[in-house]
Amino acid sequence: MSRAVAHLLRDVAARRPGPITKIGLGTFVDPREQGGKINSPSQADAVEVVTLGGQEYLWYKAPAKIDVALLRGTNADLDGNITFERESLLTDALNQAMAAHNSGGIVIVQVERLVAPGSLNSRLVHLPGAIVDKIVVAPAELHRQTITMAGHDASLTGEIRAPASHIQAMRLDERRIIAHRAMLEISRPNTIVNLGIGMPEARHASPEQLLAKPKGQSDGVARMVATHGSAQIPNALPAHLTTEAGMFGGFPAGAARFGAAHNADCIVPCATMLDFYNGGGVDMACLGAAEVDQEGNVNVHSFPGRQPGCGGFIDISQAAKEVIFAGTFTTGGLKVTVENGKLRIIQEGRSRKFKRRVAEKTFAASSAKGRRILYVTERAVFRLREGEGIELTEIAPGVDLERDVLAFMPFRPLMKDVKIMDKRCFMP
Repeated sequence: MSRAVAHLLRDVAARRPGPITKIGLGTFVDPREQGGKINSPSQADAVEVVTLGGQEYLWYKAPAKIDVALLRGTNADLDGNITFERESLLTDALNQAMAAHNSGGIVIVQVERLVAPGSLNSRLVHLPGAIVDKIVVAPAELHRQTITMAGHDASLTGEIRAPASHIQAMRLDERRIIAHRAMLEISRPNTIVNLGIGMPEARHASPEQLLAKPKGQSDGVARMVATHGSAQIPNALPAHLTTEAGMFGGFPAGAARFGAAHNADCIVPCATMLDFYNGGGVDMACLGAAEVDQEGNVNVHSFPGRQPGCGGFIDISQAAKEVIFAGTFTTGGLKVTVENGKLRIIQEGRSRKFKRRVAEKTFAASSAKGRRILYVTERAVFRLREGEGIELTEIAPGVDLERDVLAFMPFRPLMKDVKIMDKRCFMP
């Protein structure tokens, strides 16, 4: 969820016109681009450019009302008070409930059990009974902790801390190469890092990778940091991993559990975390990249026949002090191997990620504003040169520049001093 959407809910509750922010300028939500409209029937202008103090902002218009808030919690007492102690996230449940209540709507909460009035610790109550209309007690099989997971993992809720020994080291493949290279950007202690879905947490792991690690475990940069890098690139500088869903610390969960984290230090509402992000609280963000164009724009949200959406991607990519877009150079069947410290392409992916122009902008290169923006793949690293485009700065050892890189790009990137990627990225 983006901060704008999270704050829309809060503003409906407060009867305000909606959030005003620079986040989204130049992207597909900017009305001078697509205005956030998904297709031709989408005619309403939900976003407007406004000028305050001589600077441009986007005004995300709050809807008039919320009719129904459908939420879930852990325990409900007979007065309607709801706790969340066995939920892995707080998300924006309180804002949603208040928005529906103040709109004259209905607040429905699914819980595990009912308890006696007055038996709940008030500090654990997240939704007060005064704004809850209906409670549904669900059997265990219908109250899954995550979309795909039956049972309960207490390390996702802060009830226990799981031993780090269950996190296995990554095998040497394209994902580990990318993760190694991204880790080299963590240059100072206590760096606050955001990890996005995709390559940073490796949602699309291969069957072999899924078999090699516990179910739901991340397989990208998160796993590298959690296992303290490798013998070649030890993660001696402690990093604080975060997710936009509200997790500080711990080890971010992957796949359908994305957003939650094992052994988190702190869990805050999504809107609160995105306030922190928008204010520049993130030192480095590592995000996925499905399409990159010659200007450095990135698309992750819209493809023919598929609309995965952007979540907090725009907030993070426009506010983090440094951004790494991580992904394989091609996709769909790519196979590589590392032999004697050199990368060898066994089979190219069916789809090329570098485009002359992206279909829609989830990240607008114009928002860089002097920040360091990198595009890291298993065979090449690029850097954004504002106003000029992307510059090829590194290639993997063993890779032929023309055959393995330039031949798969519909444009010629800037090239001045192309170096070989750090050899440690290609060692066991």
